[in-house]
Amino acid sequence: MNTFRVLMLVGLSLVGCTKPNEASCVDDFCNNPALPFCDVDGTLAGTPDTCIAVDCEPGAFVACRGDEAITCRASGADYDVVSCPLGCDDSSGCIETACEVGTTRCGAGTLERCNELGEYVSEACPAGCVEAPEPHCAYLEPQYLPDVCDVPALEVDSRLDLLELGDYLNTDAVQVCTGGVVTQTDGAPDICVVRYRTIRVPAGVEVRVEGARVLALVADDLVDIAGTLDVSANGQTNGAGAGVFLSGGVAHASGGGGGGGASVGASGGRASTPNGGPVFDPDPVFVLRGGAHHPMSTLVGGSLMNGEQAGGSGGATTAIACRGSVQVSGMVDAGGGGGHKGDAIKNFGGGGGSGGFVALQGLQISVSGRLYSNGGWGGDGKPSVPSENQFDGNDAARSSTYGNMFRVFHDGGLGGRGALLSTIAERGGDGATGRAGGGGGAMGTLVSFTPSGVAPALTPSDASPRFSEPREAGLR
Repeated sequence: MNTFRVLMLVGLSLVGCTKPNEASCVDDFCNNPALPFCDVDGTLAGTPDTCIAVDCEPGAFVACRGDEAITCRASGADYDVVSCPLGCDDSSGCIETACEVGTTRCGAGTLERCNELGEYVSEACPAGCVEAPEPHCAYLEPQYLPDVCDVPALEVDSRLDLLELGDYLNTDAVQVCTGGVVTQTDGAPDICVVRYRTIRVPAGVEVRVEGARVLALVADDLVDIAGTLDVSANGQTNGAGAGVFLSGGVAHASGGGGGGGASVGASGGRASTPNGGPVFDPDPVFVLRGGAHHPMSTLVGGSLMNGEQAGGSGGATTAIACRGSVQVSGMVDAGGGGGHKGDAIKNFGGGGGSGGFVALQGLQISVSGRLYSNGGWGGDGKPSVPSENQFDGNDAARSSTYGNMFRVFHDGGLGGRGALLSTIAERGGDGATGRAGGGGGAMGTLVSFTPSGVAPALTPSDASPRFSEPREAGLR
């Protein structure tokens, strides 16, 4: 064999060794039209980097390859690989939306809701997000009305001045109670629930509230009291939700005792034993009612004997923001009423009514206005000689001080001043030759409820009494 022939055979052998493998696509390229698709990861053929034949239904989804979808070309003889920005579903291909419309999930302090475009939109949850029974922003579980926030309000907005009936808002009128009427236990009055998404008492507006039911202002987002909310007693007329029980007592020939509450009601003049209403601790009580809160003698100053002369008790109200804040830049008054002066039928002065109960409850609470739950004054005893200087007791002051209250002495006993701020109720005067005066009523209670870890901003311009220690509200 000559040298040329040997070299030729070697050359042909080398050419045969470098011929491409038509079933392999290490370089992601298939040069055989009969094997057009490079299965780089073995998703279809089982062996990576393999060129495979294609016979498929045009447009059909074939398989996922990571975040890519393999679909059949219009020719039915090859595949396309499509990137899926939202990921690939093994049963349907590229995910077109991130979520099912209307579904929710909890994020980091947010609730994520799937909108009509199939995209999650975040909503801040001030009190955190709760997974059960389905994801939702946590909302308040108020004291006295634990279930009232479970269902959002249907009505959008309310200005309480537009709800007035006649000259005042009457909790006995069912049309006022847009959130229904809630029955309480232990003989406490029913609660009239005024329910809206937002509730406002505008600046310059005074809303006078009367009726046998307690007033509850319940909003989803905001309770804003920029004007005046008045649930106080008016003379011998009780404030809203007050007057269920009697407080204070009377001994023969003495003035009526003042109603008891957060402080002691004062005794009437000439009382041989204390006959003012006792102190009541509202902490263990799970009902809401106006005036003082002692179980046996709570809501009205005076006594059984002098009951008609007693000052009315201050009313009760709670302002609740289920998912937002309660703001008070105006005034809330829950003061007691003044006792009636002695007359020809009932000679002795009636005791002053106790202050009422105000509870603010929200995810946030901000108070910069004025709040009062002072005691009413006792009525003057009847003088021996009729005098134009004999008076019914004053209704509780809208102040933390008495100021320059004008008082004219006569031979009947003067009514005792009601309690305010750091001053206890005053005992009724004995009188000289006339009859004794009634004792002053006790203060009521101002209290706030916020979730654990949230401090209410309680910086009133004036308040009497001072707010009780902040209390904790539950969440759902």
